[in-house]
Amino acid sequence: MSQADQVILVGHCGPDTYMLKFKVEQVLPNVPVKVINDEKDLEGQLTGRTLLLINRVLDGGIFEPGTGIDLIGRLTSQADVPKMMLISDFADAQAQAVMAGALQGFGKSELGKPQTEQLLQGAFADEGH
Repeated sequence: MSQADQVILVGHCGPDTYMLKFKVEQVLPNVPVKVINDEKDLEGQLTGRTLLLINRVLDGGIFEPGTGIDLIGRLTSQADVPKMMLISDFADAQAQAVMAGALQGFGKSELGKPQTEQLLQGAFADEGH
C-alpha cells in the first residue's frame, strides 16, 4: 500500500461510522480512515488510491440530490476516479452500484465475514481499477 492510500466513509450515521471505521482499521491498520458527510468536502480528497465506502442512503451534511448510487455515478466522471464501494445489504443496490462504476461492496450485516475483509484488502491490491 502506498502513502496515498486512504479510506473515506461517506454519508453514514454516527453508529455506522464507528462500526465501519473500527472494521476498516482492523483490516487495513496502516490506512488512514476519514469521515466526510458533505459532497463539497470530498473535493480535493479523491485520487485513484482513495477508497470511498458510500452509504446507500446518504446521511449527514450536504449532498447533491439522490442516493449513494447516484453519487457513485457522478464521481465516475472525474479525471482521477476514486475506488468506491456501496455499503448496503440489498443485492439489487449492489448490482446498480457496480454498474455505475463501483467495486463490489458489502452490507453492514456482513462486516464480520471473511469476504468483507477480502473485499477491503482487494480494493488496494487491484491496481487495474
